[in-house]
Amino acid sequence: MSISEDPFKEAAMQGSLDIIRDGIKSTIEGGSIDKEVMDINREDVDVYMRKIVDDQDLEYKLTRVRSLHVDDLKTFWLLCDSANVCNVEPPLIGEQKVYFLETSDSAVFLYPIQMSHKKMHIHIELFNDNTSKFIKDMRDKLNEEKDLKNIDFVKFNKVEVQKE
Repeated sequence: MSISEDPFKEAAMQGSLDIIRDGIKSTIEGGSIDKEVMDINREDVDVYMRKIVDDQDLEYKLTRVRSLHVDDLKTFWLLCDSANVCNVEPPLIGEQKVYFLETSDSAVFLYPIQMSHKKMHIHIELFNDNTSKFIKDMRDKLNEEKDLKNIDFVKFNKVEVQKE
């Protein structure tokens, strides 16, 4: 998360992150959340997702938080449609993520959509039988076993070694 020397900006940012935390809690209890928050960006959300699993500051023990990069515009627009968000600029390929948060009893998914420089839309929904097929496909992609067929290898033409 970005650090600011302005206490008002920090308070606004923390307020937005609290909305995410409370949204996760209420979604686990049933329902879905669509909120617009201010003064945070995708990076702040990403850091916060890792922090909540480390801190375990929810009433529910999160067993796992995983994310998947959205690597095509079609999926990005499906996310926007699902959250009823329009008039946004698509991010660079790979900047958009969908987060899957799992407890021992349930799972939720969350995705932030940057609407403007200072405004973000947060969509949090319970993962269940009514979840959209494209979201289920994304989660299935996370669950795929890794083997030599689906591992990308990188060919290094030149390796630089730094000497101390």
